Amino acid sequence: MIIPEMKIHQSYQRNLKVLLSGIFFFLTVSVYAQHLQRPILTKLPFALSEEGRTPMENTPVIFNSRLLLVANFRPSGGSTVSEKDSYLYIFDLQTGKEVTRFGTAHSFASAYVRNNELNVFALDFSESGEVWKPSGIDHFVSSDLKDWKTERVIL
Repeated sequence: MIIPEMKIHQSYQRNLKVLLSGIFFFLTVSVYAQHLQRPILTKLPFALSEEGRTPMENTPVIFNSRLLLVANFRPSGGSTVSEKDSYLYIFDLQTGKEVTRFGTAHSFASAYVRNNELNVFALDFSESGEVWKPSGIDHFVSSDLKDWKTERVIL
């Protein structure tokens, strides 16, 4: 009976050493991490839009050190709504404000940043009639979010 008790006791000691080593490692890493410089966390606004609109297809990007959301707005309302009522817009996620609006009659936005340019792709619905029918995909490019160059990339 003494021998099995010793085996349990030795196993307990080994498990305790492993547990204490893990706790010591975690504490060491935690103390070290507190001395590192980390970016300041900023709470983002809860509501995505002050205008009560829900962003449809959207892409978050960091452009000129700003956290932005490139999105599109497509109104609902059936036959009373025209494709011309839809548009692309950029929303600042830190201030909660719209930065710019462009791309009338465009939808399904997707974006990326390359160097100092913001590139946005979206479907063009400007030639639609009663049924919304895309006529192609346009590429919008801007370095200042004010002046946009547009070109048709897919017919």
